[in-house]
Amino acid sequence: MKAILEFNLPDDSAEHIRAVHSYDAWNKLFTIRLMVRNHLKYGAPANSGEVFESIQSELADLEILLGE
Repeated sequence: MKAILEFNLPDDSAEHIRAVHSYDAWNKLFTIRLMVRNHLKYGAPANSGEVFESIQSELADLEILLGE
């Protein structure tokens, strides 16, 4: 089975970028989920401020990946 995505470039460039980077974006979201889980479960080694800074950094990377 094959799935083929077609984009009319340059009109669909934003959609194309999101499709190309979707796995990387998913990976960033998974990383954020793990950071939150670890903070809630263990509370250490990072304090809340460090966790939020890490999440903000991951979200900034995610925005770049998705062309925001």
